[in-house]
Amino acid sequence: PVSQNSLQQKAEGNRARMLPLILSEDDMSGNESKKWNKYESWNFQFAGLPQRLRDLHENIHFIMTSKSASGIESAEIIAENMPELREGIKFCDPIRNEDVTFVACILQIIGDNPMHAAICSKTSLTSSHPCRFCQTTNGSWERLRSNLQ
Repeated sequence: PVSQNSLQQKAEGNRARMLPLILSEDDMSGNESKKWNKYESWNFQFAGLPQRLRDLHENIHFIMTSKSASGIESAEIIAENMPELREGIKFCDPIRNEDVTFVACILQIIGDNPMHAAICSKTSLTSSHPCRFCQTTNGSWERLRSNLQ
């Protein structure tokens, strides 16, 4: 007999769909300067959409925003809720009149350099040693390029 993969097992005989997600985080402000009234905002997009459709306003979905929690603290809240999405959620497909199980996973997290530095526990490019692999010190791009070769 043919064995089922884990997605088929989660679907319990129903149609199953994998939904890879792209999470994005940005610090925003209601003011021109982000110095005042700053808050963190998280959104997601479906990675399976073509780029031209993915960037349409109606395909960017709000997750959360917070004035008090940092981007990392917000990411922890999102991560706590991911097991439910990885296990699969059943929906009714009204066109086919059958149950469909959707399983989501995080494909990518996008954001600006400070946010990525915080998530990866990295220092920024203005630090003395921006790379943990090549031990490059802060300097010109020529020195960086020669150290990487």
